[in-house]
Amino acid sequence: MCVEALICFKLGLPHGDNPPCVGGEVRLAKISLNDCNWSSPKARAEGMRKLAIAQLGSDKIDQKVFKDTLKLISAKRILPCLIQKHYEISKDPKLVEWKLKFESLVKLDNKLWKEFYYHYYHYYHYYEDELLLLVADCILQALIECKSEGCKWL
Repeated sequence: MCVEALICFKLGLPHGDNPPCVGGEVRLAKISLNDCNWSSPKARAEGMRKLAIAQLGSDKIDQKVFKDTLKLISAKRILPCLIQKHYEISKDPKLVEWKLKFESLVKLDNKLWKEFYYHYYHYYHYYEDELLLLVADCILQALIECKSEGCKWL
């Protein structure tokens, strides 16, 4: 039984994966990550373990703040990783500039993202366990920054 179903059971709710103590944006992020092509159920479990705890009580955090925090963390950590992988294939020196721009972000910059996407819309998506673990850690860091109650049990 997953943590979400266990919480529903303990609250006397019908079997499900949507307990009221998990915020909507947090749930969407976790479902998206869970549904990725992990190499094995064991790898998925290892990647999702801390999130299962950290998400508890996330209904009390501002979901827009969580979403924006996750976008910024992702832009600073995930995009540079993807850009580096694309650079290794293409050897396009402009990608090094993009990587540095994203790594140095202090606040979310939608204009920068749109400009990058316009020039490099064809960059590859890498869904190896290494990247999925990085995504899981970004979600966890956003939950920690937003002070989700479950983080105190990590």
